[in-house]
Amino acid sequence: MVDVSTFGRTGSNARHKSEDVAQNFESFVHDCEDGMCTYDGGVVKVDDVLRFITGCSSVPPGGFDARFSIGFTEERKYPKVSTCTFEVVLPLHLKNYNTFKDIMIESIVSGPGFG
Repeated sequence: MVDVSTFGRTGSNARHKSEDVAQNFESFVHDCEDGMCTYDGGVVKVDDVLRFITGCSSVPPGGFDARFSIGFTEERKYPKVSTCTFEVVLPLHLKNYNTFKDIMIESIVSGPGFG
């Protein structure tokens, strides 16, 4: 259901970073399932992650027409999403899981949707 693009040549530092950050994303989703992504105002759940990526809080009855994709950037900024193409672009500097988790929670909570 998710395509992870590679970043960098096999064995390169960039490749290792992208693999670490991709693993952080997977761990983050699991933590959301387990109710472990808390902040002062509540808990980020899997449906919040889905809304962040797609604009939908649940999977439509017919499913999605496209797969989700994860890309990477060397720019030091927040994660970026395209709800039209279901693409998440994650900064490579978020190798530390706790930092990754905090930034993802902030991104999801601070970006409640359109309008």
